[in-house]
Amino acid sequence: MGKYNSYNTKPGNDGVHGRKQNMAIEQPELYNMSRDPGEQYNVITSDPEKVKELIVVLEKHRKELRDLNVGIAEGSENRKVGEIEK
Repeated sequence: MGKYNSYNTKPGNDGVHGRKQNMAIEQPELYNMSRDPGEQYNVITSDPEKVKELIVVLEKHRKELRDLNVGIAEGSENRKVGEIEK
């Protein structure tokens, strides 16, 4: 799947997030960030239909914007650095 920054650590105090760590994942994961900011409980199996909807949105945005984490180096909506479209 790719490498992602994760807050899969103990959350910090006073609203400050915990330490990020770079990690590779093999399968999609889904966390309720308002209830589980430390990403301890993967809830991906709790709502399979919502997961399908989110994956469709994710793939669309990856194609438009790019995602170097999974090898998509250029998106359809990217412009070349320094160029302005007319």
